[in-house]
Amino acid sequence: MKKNICRLSVLLLFAITLYANSWKNALNEDCDYLSKVISEGWVCYDEAVENGFDLDKSIKNIKKLYSKQVKHITANFNDKLNYKNGLETYSLLNLIQGIIFEQINFNDGHYKMYNENTTFAHWNTQAFFSKLFFEKKGEKYFVYYSDNPQIKKGMEYTGNLIDLVPVIYNNEKLFRFVHFSDEKRNQVNTEVNVESRLIPVRLEKDNCIKMNDSIFLKETSSTVYICINTFEIDDKELNNQFSDLQKQISTIDFTNKDLVINLRDNLGGYENFVKEFIKNLILATMKVSPLDAQLYINETEKGIVSLMSPLLSEQVYLQYMQLSDSISEYLIDQVKNRYFELKENPRRYYIDYDSVVSKKVTENNSSINKVYVLINNDTVSAAELVIALSYIFGQDKVCLLGNNSRGSLDYGSVFKYELPNSGIKIILPSNSNKKCNYLSKNPNWHGDTKGFYPDYWATNENILDTLVYLTKDEELRTVLADLDKGIQ
Repeated sequence: MKKNICRLSVLLLFAITLYANSWKNALNEDCDYLSKVISEGWVCYDEAVENGFDLDKSIKNIKKLYSKQVKHITANFNDKLNYKNGLETYSLLNLIQGIIFEQINFNDGHYKMYNENTTFAHWNTQAFFSKLFFEKKGEKYFVYYSDNPQIKKGMEYTGNLIDLVPVIYNNEKLFRFVHFSDEKRNQVNTEVNVESRLIPVRLEKDNCIKMNDSIFLKETSSTVYICINTFEIDDKELNNQFSDLQKQISTIDFTNKDLVINLRDNLGGYENFVKEFIKNLILATMKVSPLDAQLYINETEKGIVSLMSPLLSEQVYLQYMQLSDSISEYLIDQVKNRYFELKENPRRYYIDYDSVVSKKVTENNSSINKVYVLINNDTVSAAELVIALSYIFGQDKVCLLGNNSRGSLDYGSVFKYELPNSGIKIILPSNSNKKCNYLSKNPNWHGDTKGFYPDYWATNENILDTLVYLTKDEELRTVLADLDKGIQ
């Protein structure tokens, strides 16, 4: 009996030791990979170090604090929801967020760290609309329409001017009271006639109903309408739709026509499709060579800084292999060569896009009359790049309509990493676009999590009226009859 008890004790001790070593090894592996991802894959890392961030110290703190917590959390080991390979993922996720990402001052619309139950991200600013409209007389604003009987027509607005946005309402150019917040709001305070007023506000419906065709073109006698729901073009059907669109664009005479690009609910995708789309529009509307068309795009990218490392070259290589059918052999060869070269000679460096642009382009001579870009809070990332590049056709020719975009363009070329044992996923950018021409020179860009602000704000209820008012193209009411219902 004593022998059996001794054997059981030895087995139990062995099992405890094995478990202790198991979670410690798993934690060490995850922390080592996390350190590699941050130092080799994140364009914000060097700036964080300059501001006092110490990665090695932070990793040590994560290990130390997790090890202290482990005796409290092992009692719930049967909770399979939060445990993975011996690690309690909720606690580890919170430690990484608190010790690393909350200590670094950065605002990135792409950043996300998450597991099955918890997500950390930088939440975007949304517009909460009222039913309060104002007309401008001189430098003052007076009530034009109010659904509140206590706020009467003709009263003067004396609140913060940042909350008044330009709209088209009842075929007039007016201003609407809108409150901006990253938290839900039902009512907010403002001033009318120097009196504090509580104004009801809400998120207006501006999302779209997805159609089978995500990419298509329609025409009236004076307007070309292009709808692109996605740049995540990774299947045959979408590839065919995109190819058909490119062919259509090349056959159209855009002279003195308005161009409408609908990017509402476009959550982004691959940048190479964005640049191909814009390049094709440049070729169709300007008398330039393919080389000069590319130079127009290059000129806007001046100021981009791109991190490169063995980890990132591998990520780019895997991405390009996945998209090999839609990318030129020349680009694929470049990516391949860099991948194998960095594998053989590991190093970390930055690519400055200023050195990529070898020739300054002249003023554009686009034949387009106006470019109207329809956007909403679900216009994100690569779709926002279309907005930025559309100004190639002339700063005074572009007009943004809708709601503010998501705000995910200060940083780009994002990749998703997964810690090998806990399964915690982290999305981080490898490019910084903050100082590039297409953002730093654009007054409509308000930064990550705020996005592009439209020239005229509109939701589903007035998006078509706004477009018709500005283009003066009544045919659009027939061609885009369901646009105000969120149907492209």
